[in-house]
Amino acid sequence: MADDTYTVRTFDNTLVSIASSALKEHLPSAVGQPGGFDVVWPEGYAAELLFTTVVADCLHRRGFCLVRSRLPAELLDDIRSEALARRDDFDMLRAELATAWLGHGSDCKVLHLSAANEADATKSSLEL
Repeated sequence: MADDTYTVRTFDNTLVSIASSALKEHLPSAVGQPGGFDVVWPEGYAAELLFTTVVADCLHRRGFCLVRSRLPAELLDDIRSEALARRDDFDMLRAELATAWLGHGSDCKVLHLSAANEADATKSSLEL
């Protein structure tokens, strides 16, 4: 029955048709479990609201969120290496600029997250 199948994009970007009886909803895995993640990077505007809600909830509860990407592992490794190489290009917002940036009397909150130590910053989130 054609109505009983769904086309699904796998994490390696393969499209497959699967019977609805073989599908199950993703439930976040235990933190640190191989292959576990909290949310998948959204593929369109409609999915962004749910994505941002899940990320905000994870950050609020645990202080981090593990996001799954559909980019190839080699590209992700290159991106990670480049980001680590550029760590000195970024800095915290200086206190004297906060009012100018956020506005006077703003009810916005800013939280600066940092790695527990420099060794942890080079680890995969699953290794922490």
